[in-house]
Amino acid sequence: MSVTIGFLGMGIMGTEMARRLKNNGYAVTVWNRTTANIDDALGCPIGASAAEVVSTCDVTFAMLSTPDAARAVADDVVKGIKQEGSKCRGYVDFSTVDAHTSKEIGDAVTQAGTRFLESPV
Repeated sequence: MSVTIGFLGMGIMGTEMARRLKNNGYAVTVWNRTTANIDDALGCPIGASAAEVVSTCDVTFAMLSTPDAARAVADDVVKGIKQEGSKCRGYVDFSTVDAHTSKEIGDAVTQAGTRFLESPV
């Protein structure tokens, strides 16, 4: 498949979601705030930062644990969207956060120039 996927947040849920995408033929690049928590058996390339993953992938998914984590990562996501030559066409946030946090993230992402989908798990 030609769509490249980024996945931010390699906890229990994020790892399994990324694994399913990879096992179904998608090129998946992953990133986690704590690199040591990335399952080596996943076999996906690991991005150096959230911004790098976002700028090099068509669509990026995020599964983050707290509103603070989601906002902090979103700041880096915006940098990736704004990078010259960024491939990012969409950002999907699976993080279960409050409505205010999701709106903040959505506004920042869309103002940076890409689509946002709130999809809390």
